[in-house]
Amino acid sequence: MRFHSLLVFAAATATAAAAPNINGGPSGDTCVDALTATTGGTAFDTSSLTDSGFHDGSCVSRDGFTDIWFTYTAVASGDFTVDTCGAGFDTVLRVLEGPDCSTLTCLVGNDDACATSVGTNFASSVDVPLIAGTTYLIHVEGWSPSEIGAGTLTITEPSTATGDTCADPVVMD
Repeated sequence: MRFHSLLVFAAATATAAAAPNINGGPSGDTCVDALTATTGGTAFDTSSLTDSGFHDGSCVSRDGFTDIWFTYTAVASGDFTVDTCGAGFDTVLRVLEGPDCSTLTCLVGNDDACATSVGTNFASSVDVPLIAGTTYLIHVEGWSPSEIGAGTLTITEPSTATGDTCADPVVMD
């Protein structure tokens, strides 16, 4: 199976359970034990997690520390927004794809897109084209060793306005 990955730190509305992973740690602590994220929000907490050792500077120059992994299957095709805006800590976000956890390619990444001023909400956000039915990996990490805590991973699907496609035309009288 081919995975597509998104690297993101975020807060959510449905809490991601921290059940044990195959390596003995909490689920989400490694790529192979990624938690399932849904469109909307998925709550998480990195306080009991570790650094999985994944580092990829190809699309974000900053490698983070404590991290959490999610899988997400796109519900539609188009440009999705994935963010951790509102997380209680500074995050680094990447979107990756690959056939498995050992062979990942970064699609897009971000550090601090949610920042509004110095010292305020250094969470991350990306817009990324996804394909309906395709499963992606989302990876969220703290910017420094002290950047851990609760957040929500928010995934917003593309809008489909009336008249946006041939199958959904605007009716004119």
